[in-house]
Amino acid sequence: MRLFFVVAFLQVFSLQSSFAFDADKENEEIPSTPPQKAQRKSVVSPLTSLENDLSPVRNALAIKKTIRGHVSPESIEKIYKKFAPKFLTSEMFYDPDILDLETSIERMSLGLNPLTYRGEETEVHHLKQTPTKQALLPKGLHRSRNRYIVTKQDLLSGEVSIVATRLTKHKANEIIKESEIQALEIGENVKFYRIGNVLHPATGPSRIDRKAFNIERQKILKKVAKVLKFD
Repeated sequence: MRLFFVVAFLQVFSLQSSFAFDADKENEEIPSTPPQKAQRKSVVSPLTSLENDLSPVRNALAIKKTIRGHVSPESIEKIYKKFAPKFLTSEMFYDPDILDLETSIERMSLGLNPLTYRGEETEVHHLKQTPTKQALLPKGLHRSRNRYIVTKQDLLSGEVSIVATRLTKHKANEIIKESEIQALEIGENVKFYRIGNVLHPATGPSRIDRKAFNIERQKILKKVAKVLKFD
């Protein structure tokens, strides 16, 4: 009989311990994984993307122009092949994403230059400043408005580097003045240059027959309009 009470007591104690353990587990604070911050996706507009694609080309042309004063068509083509081969298409490079297709298809079907989705006019740029290799660019980018580049040349080694890009004329002049003061303070034997429309780095008379080009341009634009219309 005494043995029976001992066994019963042990069973009750075991159950109480078990319930206490389960209660402790329920009250135990479960570490939660901190919520991850939503990562912001950098959204680059098609026009900005186009400018970014051209930027390495413009920098390389600015360096060449600083050294030589002009750049040959052969050197221009080598730069495009190295930094932005996508522009060297067989007929004319264009990015439909930068265009306002609603108005542009109609304009191009008439042989007129299209408009960007911001309403800016476009122009056909001759990449090598020769009749071949053309690209459809926003007017401001083609004419390099507010896109001055400041370069620095080491007068001992002749080495040229880029100081700043995509500048207004006023900002470029300010940077040159500040840089000249800093160079004087640290004893650098360098010279700074303000480079303007670097997409047209050649010198001398134009190699483009404008009358013949206008006829060719209209044909190409009409062809592009048909492609975009049925895409």
